[in-house]
Amino acid sequence: ASVLSPLALSGAPASEPNLVRCHAMARALLVLSSAFVADAIRWGQHGQGLDPACKCLDFAAVYESGKAQCGMGLELVRVATKPEMMFPGAKEYAKKCLPKIQSATNMASLWQAMNRGGPCTWEQLTGMDVEDCGSFPGIPNSSFYQHQRHSYCMKASNYAEPGSFLHKASWCYVSAQCRSLNGGARINNAVSWKACQEYQDKFL
Repeated sequence: ASVLSPLALSGAPASEPNLVRCHAMARALLVLSSAFVADAIRWGQHGQGLDPACKCLDFAAVYESGKAQCGMGLELVRVATKPEMMFPGAKEYAKKCLPKIQSATNMASLWQAMNRGGPCTWEQLTGMDVEDCGSFPGIPNSSFYQHQRHSYCMKASNYAEPGSFLHKASWCYVSAQCRSLNGGARINNAVSWKACQEYQDKFL
């Protein structure tokens, strides 16, 4: 069907420049509406075709079942990358570990840097953390992740610099049987962590 310009509908004489502008606007609106429809279709197909083994697991259920301890995934990334904002022993940790942590170029290499042993591991961070995996002194069961009773993807760090690989990075736990980890890694025989993908996973 042809697109009528506002001038044509009003009965006013339409000059050639006005017609060109109106047709250009009509084309732009058509492109925008097509983009919205495409997005709606993709969201409508959200999760379709995803291997059941690769669906995100409930965080709290993973911990309570003993499949993983808090910190084995990417729970402590923001603590590792911005230690001065998170715990008292930050100065010593930063001196020993930040060069290694900051040399990471993606989520996988960052996770590996936190799992190679030595003073920079997630176990060391857990002992100093009083928010994400550890409870605040005097307030039992106050850690953030133990109360995440959902299977949505979580941001790896709220402190990531715009433009860095961590800025939009989100993750979740999945079954160890999942083979589409998108750069993630197997943690043990029960679970792996995966990098979440837009239009495939649910985000918090």
